[in-house]
Amino acid sequence: ESSASALPHQLTQAGAELSIAESALERATRDLARTKVVAEFDLQVRSGGVEEGEWIAAGREVAKLDDISAVELAVALPVDELAWLPREGAVPEDRSSWGALFTGLPVVVERTGEREARRWKGTVHRLGPGLDDATRMVILFVRVTEPLKSEPATPPLPLLPGMFCRATIPGRALEDRVVLPRKALQEDGLVFVAKKDDTLERRTVTVSRVSGDEVVVESGLEDGDRVIITALPDAVDGTRLKVRGATPPPKGMASGKKGQQG
Repeated sequence: ESSASALPHQLTQAGAELSIAESALERATRDLARTKVVAEFDLQVRSGGVEEGEWIAAGREVAKLDDISAVELAVALPVDELAWLPREGAVPEDRSSWGALFTGLPVVVERTGEREARRWKGTVHRLGPGLDDATRMVILFVRVTEPLKSEPATPPLPLLPGMFCRATIPGRALEDRVVLPRKALQEDGLVFVAKKDDTLERRTVTVSRVSGDEVVVESGLEDGDRVIITALPDAVDGTRLKVRGATPPPKGMASGKKGQQG
């Protein structure tokens, strides 16, 4: 009797819930008919997709899309290297707009691993918000707007997402500098110089930049200085040198023997 008396109320409640569900279904059907997903660029679907009638929860990743009109590369750069990039305009006070200093810098993208180099022209599109967690480097996003045009142009080869590439960004020009092999730089900022009489001189220099296997010397060397790149442990000033390719001194000169001129 208790169940029978409650049945009309349950039927009324179920009817109300059914009416609400039908209204929601009608609204969803109407919204779906009005919904259109449009990309703002020419694209190709890399992965993903949904089936007709499939339920999609809010925030779910539906697909991964590739922009076929341009290719974007993430280039990792040591934070100290930012100081060597050319900048346009004054440094802004707002950190969020600081990356605009580097936007538009020209970049040459080169495919690695090929016997014949392939190059594409790009520009710095934007700067990452902070250091990469894994590499602790700044991320520059380089955009190549013509990935189908390479140098050389024949045979044609497009720049595709996932390729291993090397990016070259021209830096600030340094004038009146001397570029030396890195092995020529000794400890404590010294280089060894061969004097005119083929004796060694320890010279203190100022280094403005170290890049790979090269050092850029700002001061301490003069035109015509012969810098020694051979390892000379425990070298001291005045050490007699044998310079490869040098013309030997005339007899009786610079021999160091008693009774001869030196």
